Amino acid sequence: MADREFDAPFPRRGALFYLAVTGLIGAGLAVLLFGWIIPANVKSIDPLLLKKAAQDSRTIIDEGLRLVNGDRVGPAQFVLATATQVGHTNTALLANAIADYQRRRPELAPWGGYDPQLEQVFNLRESALTATNQPIIPILIPEKNRATVARHLVSSKSGPVASIFATRAITNFAQFAPALGPGGQPLDATILMIALLSHSGHLAGKLNDEVKSLADAAGSQPAQRQTLEIFYLDLLSLGKRLNWMQIAELLKVCTDVRTVHFFAEQAKTSPESFAVIYTAAIVVSATDRLPHPDQVAALITRFGRTSVGDLTFALNTGVDALTELLRRQVPIRAAKSGTFDPLVTLSLNLPKTAVFLKLVCFLLGVAMMVHGTGLLFPPTPGVAAAAPAMPIIRTGTLALGICILLVLASEPFLFTKGPRPEYQFEIAVPGSPPTPVSAPLKPTPTKPVMDITTIFSIVLFLLIQIFVYIVCLTKISEIDGQPAPPLLKLKLVENEENLFDTGLYVGIGGTAAALVLQVMNVIDANLLAAYSSNLLGIVCVALVKIRHVRPFKRKLIMEAAGEANAEATLETAARTVGIHAQ
Repeated sequence: MADREFDAPFPRRGALFYLAVTGLIGAGLAVLLFGWIIPANVKSIDPLLLKKAAQDSRTIIDEGLRLVNGDRVGPAQFVLATATQVGHTNTALLANAIADYQRRRPELAPWGGYDPQLEQVFNLRESALTATNQPIIPILIPEKNRATVARHLVSSKSGPVASIFATRAITNFAQFAPALGPGGQPLDATILMIALLSHSGHLAGKLNDEVKSLADAAGSQPAQRQTLEIFYLDLLSLGKRLNWMQIAELLKVCTDVRTVHFFAEQAKTSPESFAVIYTAAIVVSATDRLPHPDQVAALITRFGRTSVGDLTFALNTGVDALTELLRRQVPIRAAKSGTFDPLVTLSLNLPKTAVFLKLVCFLLGVAMMVHGTGLLFPPTPGVAAAAPAMPIIRTGTLALGICILLVLASEPFLFTKGPRPEYQFEIAVPGSPPTPVSAPLKPTPTKPVMDITTIFSIVLFLLIQIFVYIVCLTKISEIDGQPAPPLLKLKLVENEENLFDTGLYVGIGGTAAALVLQVMNVIDANLLAAYSSNLLGIVCVALVKIRHVRPFKRKLIMEAAGEANAEATLETAARTVGIHAQ
């Protein structure tokens, strides 16, 4: 009877059943496609969101005209260079405004604009400078000009100005000759420039306080003197490339010496992209909300020079697009073919909600499709009878696995390894070992947390082990359902010992593969994600062998012993009957 039930054919199904299953699969596909077109990402941003954010936004041309109207034509020249580089349509409007300003105010052209403090020092209307854009350090190198600036600053009542001015007397800088001695003109010009910038109010409040603190401690503390010297080197480098208003506008948006160091390194190592970086920092500083201009340095430090292209796209799109990019601190992903405007609005205003909706659509759509396919191709009745929960586990695991693959396909930067810091150099301090100066805005060490990449790695390894677990249970159910004596089934189970150890093999292999990829810098170093594969493999094998194989073997042994006892009893009874018959 049991054998007839085991071999019973599948029930016949009519056209209505197949129509319903087809509808279920089609609905799952529709839900899946709906989730796919949602332009929400965890570690990147869709350009559609930036375009949406920039609707009715000011353009970089508007920002350039604002700078020209504010007597800051020097910074506006960088905006013009950026607009030309990105191919903005109204570049001629800004170019004409700059040319008209220089024609009307030729005495201000070398300085990049008007500054009242500069007027008091150099009497700009009688200045002999004729170049339209002249770096500030060459102007201050002549002794006459340095003496003029020094006389103006010596009576300053500003604490930061006095502290900076006093560092002219320091004679033990590592890279500079003494400012007041032979060969000290570059250092003296740099110190006077910084003091004049501070006196004119062009140093951001936090930067001004930090420089004062460094200057006060530089005479007695080598570490502080070294940091101050790096700052002076950075300002010397910038002063050789930027005019007065350009460097003044830049220092207004730098909150610490590390950000200044970043811009100085960019000016030296990437002059072709410096205009874009400078413009991004200046433009975002004019907005009334976050992010802060320091986020420009943070984005490039985190993702390398490839993020300059993202800044270029955002600048060409609009000021609000730049603000959104810097606020999220993620790269721009490749644009999708198209989507619905309400989905773009949702992803822009409620990014976490949009990501959650996308994941739900992925999981629900895949589950519907897998379940529909399972209805069309059900498991064999023997396996289904031996393990009634197996189809549900198999469907859920397959749906989760496909969902993970879809998430990975829709998140191109999820496992992308960030670039190594690009800006490092050393300054030797006499009497102490050289100390490396790392890139600016390097993230401060924090307590390790489970980020999205680690979670996805662990879930992926978990799904693999669940698949192995299902395969092992299916094999046990298959052996249990065979019409064979218990001893034969016991030998078949023992023959599958290697299969039951597969979880451990896969776990070790996953850990080894993850460690190799980390060593090769293909993925970020993450020991937690790597060793989770090994741990999950151990758990899987322990669960299979202790929870399933051992009880199944015990059952077979008991059945075999029962059959042996029954046979022995029958044989004894037969002998007894034979004896009585004789």
